[in-house]
Amino acid sequence: MGVPAFFQWLKERYPTMMHEVLEGESLDKAEANAKEESRDPVQWCDHLYLDLNGIVHPCCHPEDGQPLPKDEDEMLTRVEAHLDRLMELMRPRKFVYFALDGVAPRAKMNQQRTRRYVGAQERAESQAVEQEMREEMVREGRAPPEAAAQKWDHNVITPGTEFMRKLATYLRGYCARRAAKHPRWSKISFALSDATVPGEGEHKIVNYVRALRQQTGYDPKTRHCIVGEDADLIMLSLALHEENFCVLRKRMKWDAPDLDQDVAAEVGGSGNPTTNWALGQDEQGIPDAAPYGFHLVQIDVLRGYLKASLGDTPLTKRVPPAQAADYHERVIDDFVFLCFFCGNDFLPHLPSFDIREGALDVIFELYRRRQNTQQLGDALLTNAGTIIPSKTAAFLAALAEIEAPIFERRAKRRQRERLPKSQIDCREFLQRGACKYGDACEFRHGDHCPRDRADANLRLEILDFCRSDQTEKALSPELPSGARKKAHAISEEFGLDHASEGDGMQRHLVLRKGSNFCQDRFPASRDEEPKVSADPKIAADQFLAEVKKRVADKAGETHSDDKHNAVGLGEGPGWRERYYRIKLEADDQTVGDICREYWKGLQWVLSYYYAGCQSWRFYYDQHYAPFAVDLAAHAPLAPPHWSDGGEPFKPLAQLLAVIPPGSAHCLPAACRLVMDVKVDAPSQAVVAGAKRAKDLVGPKGLEELFPTKIKLDPNGRKHQWEWVALLPFMDERQLELVLDCVSDTFDASERDRNRQTRALAGAGAGCPEPPFDIAWLGLNKSDEPPYYCFEEPKDLQRHVCKPLARRNTQTPLTGALGRETEPVWTPGRPAGKIGDSGELRRRPRMTLDELESAGRMIRHQMGVDARLQQLQQQGGWQASQGMRADAPAYRTGPPGAPGGGYPYNGGGGGGMRATAPAYGAPGGYGAPGGYNGGMRANAPAYGASGGYNQGYGGGMRANAPAYGGGYAGGGYNGGMRANAPAYQQQPQYLAPGGLQANHPLLMRRPPPQAYAAPPAYAHSAPPANGGYSHSAPPAANADAAAALRDSLRGAMKRSAPPGGPAHDPRRRRT
Repeated sequence: MGVPAFFQWLKERYPTMMHEVLEGESLDKAEANAKEESRDPVQWCDHLYLDLNGIVHPCCHPEDGQPLPKDEDEMLTRVEAHLDRLMELMRPRKFVYFALDGVAPRAKMNQQRTRRYVGAQERAESQAVEQEMREEMVREGRAPPEAAAQKWDHNVITPGTEFMRKLATYLRGYCARRAAKHPRWSKISFALSDATVPGEGEHKIVNYVRALRQQTGYDPKTRHCIVGEDADLIMLSLALHEENFCVLRKRMKWDAPDLDQDVAAEVGGSGNPTTNWALGQDEQGIPDAAPYGFHLVQIDVLRGYLKASLGDTPLTKRVPPAQAADYHERVIDDFVFLCFFCGNDFLPHLPSFDIREGALDVIFELYRRRQNTQQLGDALLTNAGTIIPSKTAAFLAALAEIEAPIFERRAKRRQRERLPKSQIDCREFLQRGACKYGDACEFRHGDHCPRDRADANLRLEILDFCRSDQTEKALSPELPSGARKKAHAISEEFGLDHASEGDGMQRHLVLRKGSNFCQDRFPASRDEEPKVSADPKIAADQFLAEVKKRVADKAGETHSDDKHNAVGLGEGPGWRERYYRIKLEADDQTVGDICREYWKGLQWVLSYYYAGCQSWRFYYDQHYAPFAVDLAAHAPLAPPHWSDGGEPFKPLAQLLAVIPPGSAHCLPAACRLVMDVKVDAPSQAVVAGAKRAKDLVGPKGLEELFPTKIKLDPNGRKHQWEWVALLPFMDERQLELVLDCVSDTFDASERDRNRQTRALAGAGAGCPEPPFDIAWLGLNKSDEPPYYCFEEPKDLQRHVCKPLARRNTQTPLTGALGRETEPVWTPGRPAGKIGDSGELRRRPRMTLDELESAGRMIRHQMGVDARLQQLQQQGGWQASQGMRADAPAYRTGPPGAPGGGYPYNGGGGGGMRATAPAYGAPGGYGAPGGYNGGMRANAPAYGASGGYNQGYGGGMRANAPAYGGGYAGGGYNGGMRANAPAYQQQPQYLAPGGLQANHPLLMRRPPPQAYAAPPAYAHSAPPANGGYSHSAPPAANADAAAALRDSLRGAMKRSAPPGGPAHDPRRRRT
C-alpha cells in the first residue's frame, strides 16, 4: 500500500528509529565489536522475508540513473545478484521467505488497473508530443536527436504473464543452487511463494508470521526482518505486535549522504556505502537496484515512540503495569487505523486531510487529547482488528468540527495562487518600504519582482563564468535555497558539473567545467545567448526536457480543474451539497449508502491487516470519500463483516482486468481480439470465441472493461500523479463472461499460466530433516524435488493483540534534531527539521489549535452546522435531556438530588460539577432558581449582582476579566470565555456583536455594522422544560460577523497606531 509522504512524516518525527546499514568490511568489523562486548549487533536477523516485487521492478527497469538491462536474461541475473547482496547484508540464521505478488483482492485490483491504464495513456501522449516536435524540427531545418530505443514493457510484471512464469522457474533454480552449495544457506530453511499463489507478497509474509507466533515451540525472541519499499510494511509490522522486528528499505538518491568518516573509521571500511558491497558486484560490473545503500527501520524503537507520544496519559500511571501495557498495544492499533483516513491503495483519503498539510499531526493531537478520559481506554477506536463504531463515530464528529476551517484555508490559498506571485504586491514592502526576504522575495516590489531580478543576475553570473577561462567557480554561501535550486538547474542546462561543498554556514555551491561542458556554445559577447549544445547526449536531454514540459502543459489544458472549481470547497455556503452532487453524483438519500460502503471499506482494510483477506471481491465503488461529518452521522451499530469471502480471481482474469490495450501482447490471442488489438494469423476458433464474447458483453460493456480515454480530475492538486483517475469500475461478471467464452482457445502454456498452485519450501544441505520453521506448515512431497509444497497458513485464532515477549529498547528515545534533551516528539509540536513547522513551506502545516479557533469563528459567523447539531443531539446533547452520562458537569445537580437526575426537567440546566458547593439555584441542588447561574465556589462574582440566582446565564470563569452583561441587572446569556472571539450579550461599552473586553480592537471605534446587527452567536433562553439548546444566528448577522472578523485581523496585525505607543489591552482609549 502506498501512502504518499507517510515514511517522510515518520522520519521527521521519530528520527532514531532509522539505523544506517553497513556492508562488507564495515559490517564484519561491527559484528566483531559486538561479539567482543558480548551483545547482539543491530544488523542481523533469524528470519528474513523478501517482498520480491520491490526487488524485481528496480532490477528490470531502473529509474535512478542505472543502465537499462539488455534483455530479460540480464534482468534475472541482476535479481540474483541483488538477492545475494541482501542475504549477505542481513545474514539470516534460520529461515528465508521469498514472496512474489499473486492475484490480489478486488479492492487492490482497482488500484493496479488505474495505475497501468493511466501510465499507458501518459506514454501515448508523450510519444505523440515527441513526434510533433521531431516534425517541427525537420520543418525548421534542424536535425532532431536520435530516437531512444523502445523501452521494455514493465507491465509484464503481473501475475499470469510468460515473464512471471519464467521468473518463478529461475527463482526455484536459484534457491536449489544456493541450498546445495552456498555455506550461508547450509543451516537455514526457506519458502518460495510465486505469482501462482494468490495474495500480495507482503500479506503472504505477514500471514506466515501471524500463524507462526501461534505455534507451540515458537521462540518469542526470534528476530524478524522484512525487505521492501512500501509504507504498508511498517504498518503491517506494527500490527503484528512483535517486539523483535525491523524493515529494510532502499535509500533514495536525495536521502543518501556519505557516512560520517569518524564512524566509518571506527567500524572499518570507507564512508561511502556504495563501495562496501560484500559480494563484489561492482567488480563484476552488475548494476545493483540499490546503489545508495539501505536504511533499517527498527520497529521496536518506533513502538516505543508511539507509546510515549500517543499512549502516555496520567491514567496509565494509576493502573497495574499489565493493564497499561495492553492499553499501549491498542494505541498502536489505533495509530495504524487512523492512518487509513489519509488514503491507501484500497480507499480514497478523506477530502479534508493531506499529510503534506499536517493532517496526521492534527489527527493524532486530537486523538491524544481524547485519551484523557475518566477510565483508561474509553476513547480507543479499535479492538484486535475490529472497529468500535460508536467510539470511531465520536472521533469523526470531533474531526468534523475542523473540516470547514481546513477547506477555508485551502480556498484562500487557491485564491492567492490564481495570480503569479510576481504580480502580487508584497505587503511588507508596501507597509515599510522594505522586505526582510530581500532578493528571495517572490512578490512584487514596486515595478519589479526581486526574485526574478535575482534569478536573471544569477544566470548572467553563471554565463560570465562559462565565457571566461576559469575552470571552477564558487558561489556565495549566503545564496538562498531557492536561488541554489535555480543555480543547479542553470548548471544542468549549460553542461556544468555542480556540487555542494563545506559545512554549516559555509556550505556553498561549486561549479566546474567538466567533460560535458562545451566552450564553443558560449560566445564572448554578452549580447548573444548560448548556442544549442553540439553534444548529442546534452541535446537529447534538452529535447526530452522540452517534451516533458509540453506534455505537462497539454495535460493541464486537456484535464481542466473545472469540476473542482465548481465545487468550491470552503467558498460560500452549500459547498458540501455541491461536493456530493458534482463529485459523487449523490443526493442526501444516497449519501448514507456511500458512507456505509466507506465504513465497510475501513473495516475491510483493518481486517486485511490483522486477520487476512476477509473478502476477495469487496471494493469501494467511488473515486472520492465522504466528509467526516457524514461518516459520523451514518455510523453502523455493529462492525461490518463478511460471511462469505468468495474466491480469488484466476491469474488470466486479473491480467485481462488490469492490462491496457497497449500491453495486450501479454494476453492470449482471443483476449487481444476482444480488446480490438491486431493479432497475426488467428485461428478460426480464436476469432469465433472473441466474437462470441464481444456480442455477449456489448459495445458499452467493452468500453467500460477496456476504456480508450481516461478522464483525470486534478482535484485541486498541482502534480499529475496526485490527480484522480476517473476510470470506470469493471463489472466482474462481464469479465468472467469474456474468460468463459475464450478459455477453450487457450493453449497448454496459457492454461499453465492460468492455474493456481501451492507454495514451496526447502532446506539447506546441512538440514537432514525440515526445521521447525517449515515443519509446522504441513509439508507434502512436490513434483519438483528437493522441494516440499504446502498450503498458505490460515490464522488459527483471532489476532493476539500483544507481544509474546518484551524487551527493553536498546536505542534511546530522543527528540528530533535540535531537541535531543526532550524525551520524544508529541502531537501538537513541530518536528525537528528546519521549516517543518510551516514557516518555509508553500503549504503551511495545520495545527489543531488554529483549526479549532477558526472553526469557532466560522460557526459564530455562519451558525452551527445542521449536521453537526444533529450529531450532537444523537450523542446526548438533546434538549431537556441533560448531558452525557460521563460529562464532568451536571445540568441540575448530582443524580438523586431534587431536580438532579439527567433527564430531570427542572432548574434550567444551571448545574455544575457534582463537587461544587453551589448549584444553579440559591444554595440548593435543584430548587427552581435562575438559569445557568451557578459557578465554582471560589469565583469572585456569581451570575449577576453577586447572587446565585439573579439573571440568566451570568456566570463565568473566575479569571474572566469581563462578566456577561455587567455587574448589576444581569442579562440573558451574557457570560462567555475570556478568550471567546465574540460576546453573546453587549457589555456596557459596546452594542451587540462586540468582542472580548480585553481585546485591542475595543480600544478603537468598532465598525458601524456592530451597532446595528444582532449578536454573532447566541444562546436562546432555556425552554420551559429546562433544556439546553442552540439557536442559529439570523441571516442578517453574516455581514456584521464578517466585518468584525476583518477588523479583528487588522487589529491583531497592527502593533501600534501611527505616531503613538502600542495598545495597552487593560486600558480603554478615550
